Amino acid sequence: MKVGRRVGLCFLAFNSIAIAVRAAGVTGTNAPPALSAPSDNILEMLLRITGAFCLVIAIFIFGVWFFKRSRLFSLYQGGHAQLKVLETRSLGYRNTLLVIGYSQQRFLIAVSATGVNLLCPLPDAGAAEAGSIPQPQSSFSQQLNALPERKA
Repeated sequence: MKVGRRVGLCFLAFNSIAIAVRAAGVTGTNAPPALSAPSDNILEMLLRITGAFCLVIAIFIFGVWFFKRSRLFSLYQGGHAQLKVLETRSLGYRNTLLVIGYSQQRFLIAVSATGVNLLCPLPDAGAAEAGSIPQPQSSFSQQLNALPERKA
């Protein structure tokens, strides 16, 4: 099956090159082209070049579409990514809070100039959407002060 695709793509590429060469007016003989009115010759030449250019662009777009639709694109894509940045909040110069999601799990992560720290795991995404998590009664600053200090 793979050999058949390669042969088909080579055949398609060879035919497109042959059509582009014919459209450009290249012949196998060394005879000079027939003399005609200059305006007709230039107009015909521009039409051929434009047609060949449109054909090459169409073949390129078809090739990109075919590559994305084929199984080869999934090999380069690396599968489906499960790790996602769900939310980002800047806290000032080089300090950021991130909510990272992996599968159904979520984590609150702090990024600073000194490094990356896991602050706490958050409830699963399904539980948060269902509304089963009670809202905290205290403010953020009170909760932050209640966290134990980390020793470096």
